[in-house]
Amino acid sequence: MRPILHFFTLLLSLSFPLLGSAQYQVTDDMFPPSDPAKEELGKLLFFDKILSGNQNISCATCHHAFAATGDGLSLPVGTGGIGFGVARSIEGQIDSQILERVPRNAPPVFNKGASFFTALFHDGRVAIDPAQPSGFLNPAGDNLPDGLDNLLAVQAMFPVQSAAEMAGQAGENPVADAAAQGNLAAASRSPAGKC
Repeated sequence: MRPILHFFTLLLSLSFPLLGSAQYQVTDDMFPPSDPAKEELGKLLFFDKILSGNQNISCATCHHAFAATGDGLSLPVGTGGIGFGVARSIEGQIDSQILERVPRNAPPVFNKGASFFTALFHDGRVAIDPAQPSGFLNPAGDNLPDGLDNLLAVQAMFPVQSAAEMAGQAGENPVADAAAQGNLAAASRSPAGKC
């Protein structure tokens, strides 16, 4: 066991100098030009539960700062859970409130707006693709709302229309009903859930 410990100690000691080098520093020129109005709107929406169908979960519930804007769970608890980030669970909840776990982890979103990110998720399901009418390869195809101008904006559409993540189950609210019908544009149109 000691050789393994020495190997990891050596690996870490060799890695730390790289972390401080210029090639690993994030700078302002790696991001699109700043738009204070969009940034403030994004911040407000990220923390507001009004985007969820049942208005009880926000993006920040799972993409929490305590876990580097991820959730630290292999399979997140979306609608019906309690707590946030790594502490989000189904403890004490009625079984019928959690109909399914989110079938992938909540990936960290911090700094994903940098220009060197051209695809998101392990399978690249959201990617910049000028050949697509929207400019993005994505699970919704051409059924994206207008005005999405970057990868993070595109990926943010999918939790809102997922029954397990944010929309709720069909029959619970208008957003969940639109999402169940595969109507991403209608599911994302109304923050108050009045599609």
